[in-house]
Amino acid sequence: MTGRLTTIALLLTLWTPPWLYASEPPFTVLAPTETIHLGRLCSREGPGKVSQGWLPTAEQILQAETLLPKFVRANGRPKGPLSYYYRQYLGVVIGDKRLIYVNVFPRWLIEREELSGISPSNWRTAFINICDGGEGFWGALYDPNTSRFTSPRFNGAA
Repeated sequence: MTGRLTTIALLLTLWTPPWLYASEPPFTVLAPTETIHLGRLCSREGPGKVSQGWLPTAEQILQAETLLPKFVRANGRPKGPLSYYYRQYLGVVIGDKRLIYVNVFPRWLIEREELSGISPSNWRTAFINICDGGEGFWGALYDPNTSRFTSPRFNGAA
């Protein structure tokens, strides 16, 4: 019995997402007022006509975070693991659906302020909108009712 419990504990440790061990997760949930930026993305098509924003629950965001790696693998991009990226989640209403938009961008953008000019603390509260940059900058919609991601849109390259 003790051996079985030890095995289960070890498996749970191995399956725990790395960000649970970090002091701050590599994602944030933005205020509903940040939806204003989705109508004027610089280098990619937006998610559609957003009528308003809403605040997703922690459970919905954790569900999205859990399913996002599978979605990335299925699309074959961006190249590299999700641990190379930060994510911003934003509740949006499109038509009559309450969806969650995920805005994804490389960690170096925030961690190298001297290159980007973006303060490391700003990304947790302000929508990041970058022109060009290629497939490292992208967004998608997540439907918490169906547990599915759709509509991946990638920035163009300069």
